[in-house]
Amino acid sequence: MRMFLNECEKLIKAGLKSDYLCMTQNRVFLKGKLELKEHITQNLIHKERFFTSSDEYTQDITPNRLIQSTLHILSRLSLSPSTQTKLDSMRFIFADISSSENIESDFIKCNNMGRAKEYKMIILWCKVFLGQKAFSPYVGSDKAIAFLFPMEKLFESFVGFWLKKCAKGFEVKTQESRKYLLQDENKNNIFCLKPDIIMRSKDRIITVDTKWKIPDSNSSEKKYGISQSDLYQMWAYASKYRLESKKVSAVLIYPQCERTKDIEELWKNKKCRIQ
Repeated sequence: MRMFLNECEKLIKAGLKSDYLCMTQNRVFLKGKLELKEHITQNLIHKERFFTSSDEYTQDITPNRLIQSTLHILSRLSLSPSTQTKLDSMRFIFADISSSENIESDFIKCNNMGRAKEYKMIILWCKVFLGQKAFSPYVGSDKAIAFLFPMEKLFESFVGFWLKKCAKGFEVKTQESRKYLLQDENKNNIFCLKPDIIMRSKDRIITVDTKWKIPDSNSSEKKYGISQSDLYQMWAYASKYRLESKKVSAVLIYPQCERTKDIEELWKNKKCRIQ
């Protein structure tokens, strides 16, 4: 959404395009060509009006209407304050532009218009939000922007969400930073400990770190590809949180896949386990 709004902002800075459109309207003054048939039909009683058509230079054109429709769709969503502010400012600028009455037809018109290059990317975004196109890994003539996600953060968020939903009897917090490893000579806390996830029940604490990597049962050192520094880190978590509760567990969570089955069987029912 941010990317769409950024494209919208760039377009406004470059200048919204205008064009001549034939505007047909029942007016209180004579402007343009009098449409006699419609004038008689519409104004048999209202002699003070004129049903006319005229060519007018306006920003209320097809591509701008598609953008207005997209802004209207986005206004229904729950957004962060900064994104909402940006969206509101875009909607204010487009306030005098109509929404599209026939989205599919208007996209076809845009393809045939050969509209200026400033509109190419934002029209693609409009297609995405208005349901005309989705991003795809296949090659095509359309240009799109690749979405890159830090998978370790995505995995951590997924596990945290799942635990909050399923871990009955536990209070689940993510990125808690209440403990420190050491104190300096002035008794100031240093080296903040920040487990990915902390789970608390009445008598137990579980510290959880998620790892977006696959343990390797064929590791030559028989450490299963588990980092020694990760284990030291979990030991530090357990040591500090044991001051808060006698029952403390430290857990590393890895993605489950075919390659982890051998390790799961190896550690099954053992005190130190792979999860």
